[in-house]
Amino acid sequence: MKFIKKPTFKLKKKDILGIAKLKNSQWSFGIPSQLIWFKNQKNVLKNDFHLFYKKKEKIIGYAQLGKRKYILNSKVKNYILFRTAIVLKKERGKQLGEKIVNKVSHFVKKRKLPSFLLTRKKLIKFYEK
Repeated sequence: MKFIKKPTFKLKKKDILGIAKLKNSQWSFGIPSQLIWFKNQKNVLKNDFHLFYKKKEKIIGYAQLGKRKYILNSKVKNYILFRTAIVLKKERGKQLGEKIVNKVSHFVKKRKLPSFLLTRKKLIKFYEK
C-alpha cells in the first residue's frame, strides 16, 4: 500500500478517474457525474490537496483538503476545508480510515490553520476517535 499526497494541478487523468470510481462506490451518481463534480472549480480548486492510498494501482482510501477563506469581524481569514473522506468498502475495518484522518490532522497542524469538516451525524464518532 502506497500513500500519495498531490495538489490538483499535479493529478494525472488516471488519478482523477480512480478518485471518481472510489467516490462512486459510496455515492452512486455515476462516474461521469463524479468527474463533472470533480472538474467544477467551485468543488475542487487547483491548489487543493488530495491524500490517497493506493493498493496495486487502485485508489482505496482518499481525502480532499483545500485552503478556503472566511470573514470574521470584517477580516478575511484562511481555513482548511476537509472534505470527501472515503475508504473502499472491502478495505474498511483495517484502520485505513484512521490512517487517512491522521494524515489529514498532520497536514492541518503543519499549516497552523483552523479546519472544518462537514459530515453526517452517524460519522461524528468516527472522526472524534
